[in-house]
Amino acid sequence: MGKRRNRKSRKRGQKNGNAASPHDKAMGGTAKQVRDARTARTISIMAELASPSIENRIQACSAIANLFPGPGEYEQEVLDTLLENDVFRKLNSRVTDSNASVRRVACGALNNISSCCGLQVRKIMNESDVTSTIFSVLRAENLGDKDEEMLLHVFQLLCNIFENNDRVQDIEQDENLNSVLRQLEI
Repeated sequence: MGKRRNRKSRKRGQKNGNAASPHDKAMGGTAKQVRDARTARTISIMAELASPSIENRIQACSAIANLFPGPGEYEQEVLDTLLENDVFRKLNSRVTDSNASVRRVACGALNNISSCCGLQVRKIMNESDVTSTIFSVLRAENLGDKDEEMLLHVFQLLCNIFENNDRVQDIEQDENLNSVLRQLEI
């Protein structure tokens, strides 16, 4: 029996970059419309980070974390939108939130971004003062009850940010940080 080749038909002048996927076509949109919808959704998520509602802040942090499911698994347009909307500054404020659940999920979101994106994004995180905020969280955790899940996110985040970074040697020599880490007994 002969095998039949399935050929994708394409109208003249249609470029691959503008072609909608079968899922997008089923949803009734072109690739540009889908990208625009994702951008709008990402901006909406960013706005929720400043919500007075704890639940909304948790959902926004979780939604950002879910945009980065694994190493290299993210859409560049979404990352660009997040960076344009100052995601690291906004997540930094959630890392120091008065609610422990918000702090934990915000650390998880930063951890997901740092583990999924490349060195350039980690450099931007470092320049956005994420590390100072994380160190202040470590010091605060030292004074109160230890949230092990959040501490795990924090340590993974620090490892990701400082991977292949010259600043690691400075951090390792920071006596204040070393004393905090020893007191945390992790």
